[in-house]
Formats: sequence, structure tokens, C-alpha cells
Amino acid sequence: MEPSDIEHLAWVSDPQLSPDGAQVAYVVTRVDKTANRYRSRVWLIDVDGASTPRPISAGEETDGSPRWAPDGRSIAFTSTRRKDDKGRTQSSLYVLATGGPGEASLLCERDEGIGQVAYSPDGSMIAFASRARGEHYESPEVGARKPRKIDRPMYRLNGEGFTLDRPVHVHVVPTDGSAGAFDVTPGSSDFSAPAWFSDSVRLLATRSDTSERILSSDIASIDLVSGDVEVLTNGLGGYGAPAIDEGDRVGCTGYDDADVFPQNSHVGLLADGASQPTWLTTSVDRDWLAFPVPAAPEWVGDSLRALVADHGRVSLCEVDLEGSVSEVVGGDRWVTGWSSAGSTVAFVAETPLHAAELFIVDESGERRLTNVTRILTRKAEPIPAQRFTAVSGDVEVDAWMYRPADFDPSKHYPMLLNIHGGPFTQYGDFFYDEAQMEAHAGFVVVIANPRGSSGRDNDWGRAIRGTALDGPGWGSVDYDDCMAVVDAALEQFPFIDADRLGVLGGSYGGYMTSWMVGHTDRFAAACSERGVNNLLTLDLTSDIAGVCAFWFGESALDNALDWDQISPVRHREYSLFSSLLPTLNERHKSRVEKDPDYIYLVDQVVMATETRGLKSLPLNEEERVALRDSQEQKALEIENKRREAQGLEPLETLRDEETAATDDVMVTADDSGDVNSPEVLLSHSAEADDEDDEPSDVLLIEAGRILADTLAITGAAKAEPPVTAQR
Repeated sequence: MEPSDIEHLAWVSDPQLSPDGAQVAYVVTRVDKTANRYRSRVWLIDVDGASTPRPISAGEETDGSPRWAPDGRSIAFTSTRRKDDKGRTQSSLYVLATGGPGEASLLCERDEGIGQVAYSPDGSMIAFASRARGEHYESPEVGARKPRKIDRPMYRLNGEGFTLDRPVHVHVVPTDGSAGAFDVTPGSSDFSAPAWFSDSVRLLATRSDTSERILSSDIASIDLVSGDVEVLTNGLGGYGAPAIDEGDRVGCTGYDDADVFPQNSHVGLLADGASQPTWLTTSVDRDWLAFPVPAAPEWVGDSLRALVADHGRVSLCEVDLEGSVSEVVGGDRWVTGWSSAGSTVAFVAETPLHAAELFIVDESGERRLTNVTRILTRKAEPIPAQRFTAVSGDVEVDAWMYRPADFDPSKHYPMLLNIHGGPFTQYGDFFYDEAQMEAHAGFVVVIANPRGSSGRDNDWGRAIRGTALDGPGWGSVDYDDCMAVVDAALEQFPFIDADRLGVLGGSYGGYMTSWMVGHTDRFAAACSERGVNNLLTLDLTSDIAGVCAFWFGESALDNALDWDQISPVRHREYSLFSSLLPTLNERHKSRVEKDPDYIYLVDQVVMATETRGLKSLPLNEEERVALRDSQEQKALEIENKRREAQGLEPLETLRDEETAATDDVMVTADDSGDVNSPEVLLSHSAEADDEDDEPSDVLLIEAGRILADTLAITGAAKAEPPVTAQR
């Protein structure tokens, strides 16, 4: 498996059984490498496997969220196939009759995305969640819109843009097309996960507002007749994902104290008139809102079903009203979606050997209905993950090991420790394409769930909270656990080469990677991917701003020094660069002393510093003009100094600079005549790539030269990859 194989990646999600349990609608998502995006379609298959799966949506964009009408005669789904008159993508809601051939009918469309579709029990209405645009968006032209006033730390999301003036609201639309969709939750709060009462005029939804309490959410009722929206819960917890049965009993998930993080969510029952749920699953101290696909619980008779994360697995479990828990679908895998009808359960699951596929379990047993990953798995046979444990202090850490492709037990292989993000998430028995790619490149790959991960009890998840919360903080026992996993892997798998260890990870995994290379010299290579290496900027400028205070018990604004002390960039004890700095500095100085662009930059900084030092301006106009002319003359002298050093004609005035710039930017060969030599490409990459002919980024280029020096000094530039890692 290679990076280019991403074009063969596909998976199933959102299985929906028909009311009679005979058919399953589901979504297949594939990678469009050429367009650099995902595409998805809705498919339909008979539960008995008698017919071939068939797509019921014909779009080439993103179709999803299939939901059966209560009578089973039609399916609603969302799509982004339509464009407005300016070519902008529209999100649409369609309904397709399932009884025979025919086109899907358009029910409504919006500028914002549509999701969380829910039919009313009588089939007359569909509720869905979609962002509602505030007054900032009154003008269709971006440049004509008024400035925003940011009044909260969480005001935008990666991939979503600004969210503070685009709250998620619940909308309702009649299924007969007699009217358009209307917003039933006006205001600035977010409302999501709509669920209907049996009368088809009242709903429940999850309400949240990051301007109030970041991790708090409530369950609210919506009355379509009166228009009233009432918050039912007490505002203290994280309550949500309501599920309503035919008798109007309300199930939900969550926790009671939104000021505590991380913590496992549970499944509960919200009694009529109660301000907080009665939790049913506290006997199983695990997360019942399992990552990576949190979902509302499902009523089946007098029980509720939900996903549970446990020691690297995600299982579908059932709890009755007395708190008795049983497993419905388990095993060494991740269940990521399900739907029940009678005694039949349709579910989606993945293992280390395949991405998410559709399965059925009924009275006759379990069977697999799809094989959407067949192209990928035929091209490169997936490598199984072997579970093992490591002892770290007085705890055992779950870990998994992937052998390299074409494994030969008589050889020794380099090992990569791959650390997950979160940190309150888990690795485990899932299809990890990154680990597969690394193993197929000839590496042993090890993944683990150190303390701070999910999938264990609350004490495990909270083990790395900050000192203000009586914990040791990040980079403590989690670091110990990761190193214990490395030691256990070396002891249990003698084919690992202890001199060729690498470490990598993303987000928190990037943090831990940076922390580890600052505290040990055991790793020969490291890659901090999108790492949160500065906790100040993570807490103040990221799209989860403010959340880290729940990890450490203090605000970055009030305690900047304490936060800075635990950032991995502050630790250099084992840093390679401490021994390289004298040589790197010497080479750097010898270059920049002769580099006209660098000298030009320094001269500009000096001039800017002098200008900032001016504390007053003369009132006399002639004196002000003279001062201005003097400043312009200095700037001209600095520019001509650079030009003369580069063999260019000096300028008469600064106004000539823009005209001359067009003639100055040109790529030439070095003395060998090779225009592709590293030095030529490095020196002129900015000019060659910049369509506006702006000056090159001298600091970026010099940083590249310093990196090249580092590789040359350490020999990394000439090092051959391990024989076992070559392809």
C-alpha cells in the first residue's frame, strides 16, 4: 500500500434498515484523487443478499443521510448536486419513492449543509439540522458585509469557517412539498440531533452555546404549534442526543458536570419533568458516546442500544431500564454505525484488515453484505495488527504491532511508534491506512493507548490532567507509557532493530513526539505532524480555544508562564541541534554577510526601528516634506545597495522599482549549467513560483539552507533507507 493508493480507499457509513427489516440503505464514500475531495452515494441492498447492491442517488457530488419514511415507501436523503445561478454549491433534501423507477423529488435546498434528517412518526414532516445565517450575511457580496464582533473564544471551526454568526438550527419541511423549510429554533444558540414525539408536533433537540459554557449542552423541547422552545435540563451537564420511543420515553447520552473533562459519557433516561437524566450504564465505566462516530442511542423494546469504546474496541451494547448491560455486536473491531428493525441489526464495522463494511446480524447469524474495499485490498493485502500489552509502573497499556510486508523473521526491521491525537481518543482494532502504508514500506509499526486515552475508566482518561487538577499534566505518565510500549515491543518482537526507532503522531500525538525527542535520544527519526507544540496558541487561537483549560485547570490568559513551561519546545536536553549550532551559525553568518537580499532585509529592519523611534513630527510643512524625502532617500539607497550587489541597474526613484521588478526576476543556471541544481532552485524558487513577481522570501530560503546544512553535517542527506524499507 502506497500513498497513491488513497484513490482506491472507500468505506460504508450510516446504515438504515427499512421498517420491515427487508432492505438496508447505506452510504458509500470514495476518494476522488483528481478533484482532491470525497464523493459519496446512497445505496440500497436486500438483507437476504438476493439482489445486487444498487445506487439510489445519481449525483456526482456528496449524497448522504438516508432515512426511511415510516411506511417504508420512500427514502429521504441529502445531496450537494445542485448549484445556484453563480455556480455555488447548494445543499438539498430529496425524497425518492422505493416502489419502482423514477426520479427523486426535490423537497428543499439551502446555502448551508443539511444533516441529521428525521421523519416525523406520521410521515408528514422531516426535521433536519442546518446552519442559519445571521445579519452579517444579508449582503451576498463578501466585500459589502459588515465586520464581525468576536465575543467568544470558539468562533470558527476548521472546514466550517466562522460559526458564531451561523448557529446550527433545527428546520422542518412538509413532505408533500406544500411549503418550504422553516427554522423552529431561532436565536444564537446551536440546536441539533432532532427527535420526534409520537404526536408529530413536538420535538427534542440538543442545545448548546459556546458563549455560555464550552462543554455544556442541554436537551430542549420544540413545539411546532405554539412555537415555544424550552430547555428541559439544568444547564450543568453535557446532555444530548435524545431518542424517543413510541410511548414517548426519552433516552439520551451525556454526563452531569460539564466543568469536568475528560469524562466518559453514559446512556440515561430523562423522565418527564426531570432536570437531569437517570444514568443506566454507570456499572460499565466506559465512554458510551464512542469515538469516532458519536450517535444517539436507539430504543429496542424496553432497552437502549449505543456504541461503547473498550480497550481499543468499539462494540454495540444494550442496556435495559434496570441497568443490565449486554453485548449485541462485539469482537476485535470498531462498530461505527447501526440500525435495528425487529430482530435484525444492520451495522457497519471495520477491522485492521478492511475499512468499514456493511454487515447484518439476525436469528440466522452474522453475514457481510458489501466489499467496497476490494480494489484496495486486492492491490495490497492488508497487514493484521497483533495486540500486546506493556507494563508501565502499576498499569498495563494496550498496544498493537503491524509486521512489515514480506516479513522475514530472520531479518531486523526499523520500528515506528505512531501516537494518536486527542489525547482522549483511542487506537485499536480499526482500519488504519497510515499504519498499513508504513508497514508496506518496510517498517514495524506500533500503536498504543497510553494514559489519557479513552476506552478505559475515568481515572485512566484523567490521568494526565494538570497540576491544578491534582494531575501530572501532559508529558508525564503518558510519556512513561509510550516508552514502556517501546521497551515491550523490543522485548517481545526480536526482529525490531533497536538502533532504528522512529516516532510520529498528529495533534496531541505531535505534541508527544516533540516531547519525546526533547527527553530521550533513543529515536533516530521523528515527525511531529500538525503538532500542538505551543499550548498557548492552541488554547487561544485554535478552533478548540478554551478547551485546554479543562485539561490543565487554569487559563492560558491568566497563567501564561505555567503553560509555556509544559510546551515541548522548551526542552532541549537531548536535542541534536545543541551540538550543531556552532557550525550552523558559522555557515549562516558566512552566507548572509555576502547575501544582498539578507543585507537588504537587515537594513530595512534598522530603518524601520529608527522610524518607530520618532516620537514627534514637525508642524512646519517644509520640515515634514524634508523628513519624508529623507526617509525615501534612505529607502532608495538601501534598494540600490541591493541592486548594485546583484549587478542590476540602480533606480532613480523608488517609483521605478515596480517597473524594474518585472525585468529582475529570472532563473539562471549555476556554473554547471544545471537549472535544476538544488542551489539554483532554492535561490529562485520564490521568484519562479510567484505569479505576482514579488521578491523572494529570504528568510524562508535561508531556513532551507540551514536545513540542508543540518542534513549534510549529520549525513542524513546521503543515508540510504533500510534495505527492508526500499521499494
